[in-house]
Amino acid sequence: MHPYPIQVGLVLLSLSWFAVGSAQAQDWQPERPPGSAELIERYHRILEGDPFHQQAFTGLLREYVSRGGLAALQRDYGRRISEDPENGGLHLLLARLRSQANQPEAALVAVDRAIELGCEQARAYVLRARLRRLLGDGEGAIADCRQALDRSRRQAERLEILRILGEIQISLGQREEGLESLRQMARLAPLDRTIRQELVEILVDAGFEEEALIQAAELVRLAGTDTRARVLFLRDLAVLQEELGRYREAIESWYDLLGLTRGGTWLEREAQAGLERSYRGWGRLDLFLERLDDRLARAGRDRFASVARARILQELGRLEESVASYRQAIFLWPRDDQIPIELAVLLKRMGDNQDAIEVLEEAIGRWPGDLPLIERLVESYLESGRPFDASFLLRSQEDLVGDDAGVLVRIMQLYRRVGDDQAAGRLAERLMAHHGAEMSVNLALVADSLAAGRCDAMQPELRRLLEEGGEEEVLQLIGLLTESQETDLAIEVAIEGRNRFADSPDLAVTWMRLVQGQGMEQALEASREVLLLSSDRFAVQEAFAIYYRLLEELGLADWAVDHYLERFATDPFDHHLGRLLLMLQIARQDSQGALRTLAALEAICPDGQDPRQWAISTLEDWPSPGAWLLLARLGERDPAGSWRTQLIGARIAAAAGQPAEAWDFLQRLREQQLDHPAVLFAIGQAYQTLPDGPQAGMGCWILGMALDADPTNDRFRLGRLDCLLALDKRESALQTALEGFEVVRQPELAGLLFDRLLRILPSAFERQPVFEALETRLDRTNPQMLPWLRERVSAQQAVGTSLP
Repeated sequence: MHPYPIQVGLVLLSLSWFAVGSAQAQDWQPERPPGSAELIERYHRILEGDPFHQQAFTGLLREYVSRGGLAALQRDYGRRISEDPENGGLHLLLARLRSQANQPEAALVAVDRAIELGCEQARAYVLRARLRRLLGDGEGAIADCRQALDRSRRQAERLEILRILGEIQISLGQREEGLESLRQMARLAPLDRTIRQELVEILVDAGFEEEALIQAAELVRLAGTDTRARVLFLRDLAVLQEELGRYREAIESWYDLLGLTRGGTWLEREAQAGLERSYRGWGRLDLFLERLDDRLARAGRDRFASVARARILQELGRLEESVASYRQAIFLWPRDDQIPIELAVLLKRMGDNQDAIEVLEEAIGRWPGDLPLIERLVESYLESGRPFDASFLLRSQEDLVGDDAGVLVRIMQLYRRVGDDQAAGRLAERLMAHHGAEMSVNLALVADSLAAGRCDAMQPELRRLLEEGGEEEVLQLIGLLTESQETDLAIEVAIEGRNRFADSPDLAVTWMRLVQGQGMEQALEASREVLLLSSDRFAVQEAFAIYYRLLEELGLADWAVDHYLERFATDPFDHHLGRLLLMLQIARQDSQGALRTLAALEAICPDGQDPRQWAISTLEDWPSPGAWLLLARLGERDPAGSWRTQLIGARIAAAAGQPAEAWDFLQRLREQQLDHPAVLFAIGQAYQTLPDGPQAGMGCWILGMALDADPTNDRFRLGRLDCLLALDKRESALQTALEGFEVVRQPELAGLLFDRLLRILPSAFERQPVFEALETRLDRTNPQMLPWLRERVSAQQAVGTSLP
């Protein structure tokens, strides 16, 4: 093996550093003192009095570790305990160190000794409960939690103990006892909204849906006459009822919320959208229409009811009635610029583009300078073959839109869209003269120059972006250059951006993707930078595939393992460095080394970073016989989640070309009748790794169950969509994609949905009616994404190509 002391074992440290077990390591001394003796001694005194003092604990470790004095710290604690063996605080601190160093058996011995010596505070019993649970002693863990409750007097601490107790009881099948422990949380903090919300989430995850609803409803009751608290709790209750498919109950909650909100507040708008969503989920739009008619009969002038009625009539196919309702709404609310747009979309859908134009022209007369109306009318003119009218409209409205840079940029883009390059150039000069210092304007002018094929004209704006723009502006600039196939220039910009923002993981990922095929040296450096900077799981997987392939080609893979072992030994706080080492060890089939690195990473990684997931992903990409050892250890560390181990086994078996073994794992998973959406999604994805046949259909069905359980989860929807496309189920895929646009919020995810929609509809003839129907649907259910959709549809129509 390699002659580095880091490979020998684990140091008893909270952050799971590697041990220095060789004779060379035992004799090693740091070149300089581990730190200020006074500061270290102060940390020791604080920790002896309170072994759970986090600031002192972290400070002590940093004083030693940052200077390489790990062996010194090990000897120091051995000396202190040998000099004072009856000091329970030292034993408790040692237990905590061993626990976080992934040595639960040794930690349990230390905490037992500490409790024997009189350290019987609540946190000592909580630590022992966690250790016993990890080692499979659930009943002992429950007993320790009860001991901790008897000794605890702080509310926050008691809430934490009750949470742990409830989760342990539920994991052991003691569901009623676990439920009672969680109910005690509610009784302990009856009006704490944060605690109640966390409790509701725990109850939902554990399958106690009825209890979750009871707790959410109890919050509404406890709010009493506090209107502000009541509306917030009502909103939370309605959302939960929707998520659990209790649409009739959700409808009543939304109506109650509407009764408490007035004046166009965001809560009123959310309640109105929630009502429509719940009626749609219930499948009773006809009943919703009746309620709207009743409301209008009583109130007369009600914008929400009027517009919602027009939308529902349209969705029910009663188009003429819908047009009449829209016209009535425009008459009642002539200053509302959104209703004419909805009516124009409907008229175009009915094939009456001229009527749509007239509606928009009348609205422009009432709302001169209104950008959404201008955009819609320009598109209608172009669809009718009237580019001159579109250009005339823009010129007439240009002075009315004010001096807002964003609006002027959009007008410039519309000039390009209608073919009026002279007006676009004039507006570009105006923007540069008055808004040249704004980075967004410089980006827009670069995009305009690229679209017009005048790359030489964009140099001042490009230079300003590189010298003064932030990281986000540089990334957008690279994106513009890449889309325009200016690859060489994009690489130059990426390199300059990396010089300015050396710690940017997003720039590192962008650079890596740009330099593929541009030379082995650049690709190796770029992929390594991503691995040492990025926390994005998918970017890391992509980078490692490139990095490891290049190392193999150069014959440097073994050297890289040695190199990063040495680096991680001297910088054990760097979890990115440790992750790279872990992935290299798995790829090189060094399971024992990977286990040591994994133990180190599990203690030092920040929240949201799970080294087990990195191990699983790497095992899937590089399956090997040694993977089963690592798999077994992963299962040992999560005894309450045996399904995870089976799922990992299925993935690895499938990746290793062993479909029969993978099928056995998945069959056992199905027999457990798991119903958590994330679990269902993971199982469905695992089925997709098996050979085509009934297994693929089974996976698609399970992915559908996950999406039904959590319809707002974009990852679930994309996974289900890809599965349907692979099975050539176009109708189901189309419905799944359209439903996704109703709940998507992030443009990046919407872009992925849109790309899949284009694959489902390969011809322009098929796309046009779907785009129109989608716009109407989106305007009703998710209006904030409408501008994005229109821009994407316009861009796609301008390209005029179909996917193969």
